[in-house]
Amino acid sequence: MPCVSVIIPTYNRKGLLQEALESVFAQTFRDYELIVIDDGSTDGTKEAVLSRWGDRVRYFTQPNAGISAARNAGIREAQGTYVAFLDSDDTWRPDKLALQVDFMNQNPRTGLLATRLARYELGSQHSQRLCPPTFPSGFLELLNGENNVPTSTVMVRRNCFEETGCFDSSLPIAEDWDLWLRIASRYEIACLDQVLAEHRDHLHKTTRDLEKTYEGYWRFYEKIFRAYQVDLTEPRLVFKKSQAFCYLYGVTMLRRRADIRGLILLIRALYLSPDLGTYFLGDSSGRWSRCRSLFKPYAVIVWGVLKVILKFVTEPVRIILKSLPARRQLKGPVKP
Repeated sequence: MPCVSVIIPTYNRKGLLQEALESVFAQTFRDYELIVIDDGSTDGTKEAVLSRWGDRVRYFTQPNAGISAARNAGIREAQGTYVAFLDSDDTWRPDKLALQVDFMNQNPRTGLLATRLARYELGSQHSQRLCPPTFPSGFLELLNGENNVPTSTVMVRRNCFEETGCFDSSLPIAEDWDLWLRIASRYEIACLDQVLAEHRDHLHKTTRDLEKTYEGYWRFYEKIFRAYQVDLTEPRLVFKKSQAFCYLYGVTMLRRRADIRGLILLIRALYLSPDLGTYFLGDSSGRWSRCRSLFKPYAVIVWGVLKVILKFVTEPVRIILKSLPARRQLKGPVKP
């Protein structure tokens, strides 16, 4: 049985994936298995990987179901004592696994171990930013702070998943934060203060899709409000934040012509949080700014209602006009 199971989910990232694989094969620690879960790629990823590395990779394919479902499939296939996650657009530095395994062996109460990460735009490696700026000391700090746990740096004891479960595939974003919270609520978490992974920002990241981002954070904040309300330092703020993302999700859907669904989300958000507009106020404290922020979401609802009414009025007319026979072009004088 291997000591570490390395799990890489991928979808149509043939070029970036091969660089990620190379960084795994360059590890100084060798007692690992490498699992790739192909989430329905159509760009020849499987052929490229297997033709180059063959049985050095345990390669699995599945219909496209999202990154959480792919990671969960990898966890089910994992045989190692530890599970290490690597996204297909990230890479590791050579001593990552060695340093993490050594720490985990010496600290049996630690369920999750992360490291620092260098982040840069694809093609601009010289301008790197170090992440995370800080690391949470435990569950409460992770819950009430930010998700400063980069997934591609994380190593988890495999038996943790038996108690905490795996990634929530209903969350299109923040699914990692959700799992880290469940682990941190039962085990110690830690971070090596060394840069052992690299993340490359690019145009095809999920976080560049505003609809998925807003939907994901809406569902995530609602989930943690329900699950950890007594542990939140500002539960009302978290609830308002969840409705703010619900509102932004609804606005995005309205702009993308999903009018009824978008309008329902807007009404829902304002029904549950009538003063929602003040969440977007920021540092401005002027009376006019506050009034404008408070009433803007209601104005957006009026806009949404008008869009829906206009759609219901114009759609039958459009269908009727489309069904009429085309007028013939008359040539020459018309005979009486």
